[in-house]
Amino acid sequence: MADKLREDGKIWVVVAVVAVVFGGIVVNMLRIESKVGKIEKELKIK
Repeated sequence: MADKLREDGKIWVVVAVVAVVFGGIVVNMLRIESKVGKIEKELKIK
């Protein structure tokens, strides 16, 4: 299957989609970490 995708040049589409999904997961994790950090600071103040 991978050989067929390489022959057609579609392997780069697969790589791009995987990269976009991975990038989205990373961005989402960073946003969640930021929100959790803010909540932790609020709880330590009180």
